[in-house]
Amino acid sequence: MNKISINNFNEVEIKILNKLNEYGKGYIVGGAIRDILLGLKPKDVDFATNLFYETLKTLFSEYTPKETGKSFGVLRIRINNIDYEIAKFREDIYGKEKKLVL
Repeated sequence: MNKISINNFNEVEIKILNKLNEYGKGYIVGGAIRDILLGLKPKDVDFATNLFYETLKTLFSEYTPKETGKSFGVLRIRINNIDYEIAKFREDIYGKEKKLVL
């Protein structure tokens, strides 16, 4: 299994990650991580953050952010003809009867 390093990501992806971490916490998540571990080139790179939706819109306003899931806190930006999704961390709350969410 391959290891993940900053070298797996391009300059734009590192810039997005650095901006998220400058104002809060940010991580690269999803299929990109899986693909790298499997030795594949990621098709897209998604991010997760603790920043609020409105803050994300302001931070990335130069890229004309699109609302793709405002109720879930998901924002899409397009840089160099590549779409990137940035999602707010989600919190799953379970009651007494814990159920696995698939």
